[in-house]
Amino acid sequence: MNQPFFQDDPSEKQPSALEYPSAGLAARVCLSGNWSLAAAVSAVLFALLLFSNSILAPFSRNGSTAASFMSFFVSVVLSLLLSLPVCGACHVFLTLAKGGRPQLKDMIMPFSSQPDRFLLMALAEIICALVAWSPLISLMFIPSVKQMPPALLLILTAAGTVLVIFVRLNLSQTVFLLLEDNRLGALDAVRRSISMMRGRKMRLFKTLLPFFGCAALSVLSFGIGFLWTIPYYLTVRAAFYLIEFKN
Repeated sequence: MNQPFFQDDPSEKQPSALEYPSAGLAARVCLSGNWSLAAAVSAVLFALLLFSNSILAPFSRNGSTAASFMSFFVSVVLSLLLSLPVCGACHVFLTLAKGGRPQLKDMIMPFSSQPDRFLLMALAEIICALVAWSPLISLMFIPSVKQMPPALLLILTAAGTVLVIFVRLNLSQTVFLLLEDNRLGALDAVRRSISMMRGRKMRLFKTLLPFFGCAALSVLSFGIGFLWTIPYYLTVRAAFYLIEFKN
């Protein structure tokens, strides 16, 4: 009988993140021997991102205020739609971190398991990010923004970045809670994630900090590096969830 695409020999035991003391080590072990699947998932996400950027390109070439508003609206809609395959990728790497044998087709899970929950989760994250970035975003629509002191723009950018990171850390477990319990609503998952991350935000931040450098290197490699950075990042997050909250 033919084996499914990207599925390993079932006689081989897959490692679980729960067997290791740190999320980084667990992710490396779980991904070992599964990089073909990991790269395929990244390629799907990368292709969808390029497609969304091609939709936004006509708006960016038009410098009018109306085009800026339209570009902003379209980017929000595209972010919501892209959240479903991203959650599908999280499902693949959570399964892998549990010691399972996911396949590429498992990325469609959020589409078939009450997708409104994942869309609402993504909307909550977008709204929080928009609130954090609201001072800087409002300046984008002011014609005289180029005449503003660079120091003010730098302060607003830094403040927005810190707030977004804080929010993202608080909401970081939401997607895994939704993936594990299809009866859980998005807002309940958000509240539960915030509660779970009390006292753990700095630990997760330190765990994910090396990915800032990895992302920079991936950009310098014309995006090729993201084929490996994205799976590692998502598997580390999944392993952190399992080690911190399932042990």
